[in-house]
Amino acid sequence: MKEVLITNGANANIDCLLQALCRDENDEVIFIEPFFPQYLGHAQISKATVRAVPLVVKEDNGWHLDLNILRETLNEKTRVLILNTPHNPTGKVFNLEELEQISEILEEYPNVYIIADYVYDFVTLDGKEQYMFANIKDNWNKTVTIYSGGKLLACTGWKIGWCFGPEEIIRQAVVIYDTSSYCNFVPGQVAVAKSL
Repeated sequence: MKEVLITNGANANIDCLLQALCRDENDEVIFIEPFFPQYLGHAQISKATVRAVPLVVKEDNGWHLDLNILRETLNEKTRVLILNTPHNPTGKVFNLEELEQISEILEEYPNVYIIADYVYDFVTLDGKEQYMFANIKDNWNKTVTIYSGGKLLACTGWKIGWCFGPEEIIRQAVVIYDTSSYCNFVPGQVAVAKSL
């Protein structure tokens, strides 16, 4: 279990990961805009500078990430890209081609980690298939994927979240989490485990 962290809600994973990965005031984190509002608070706690890359609407087929803007926003200070799919609040599901293009761009920045927020993984509509960013090329080595038991089971008051990724990142996040929360909601963990 060295590659897994279970927390009181997925938000705690994001908080611990940003604190673990962004340790310098010059570090930057990129959000895809619009974004889940709590991301901003977590970035502020970690003292990272926030940069946003907007989703744009194309009349023919909905929301798209402008890859040129992503490319222009990335730089040597970028430490983390938060990739949320299905995207909150738009519902956009990044398709395989888009994820491969993002992956290709990130190859130019080997020091950038990806926090893949997949809390709505099982809420895809219109038959859209969900793809794991960590499974594309060698992204496992730099991606931490986050899930939420509350979202998965449609019981959002149950704060059970988990993430998995490279051992060295998870180890740092565990140290941060253990200093802020001594234990998790055990009945919720049992319920989520039985439901999976």
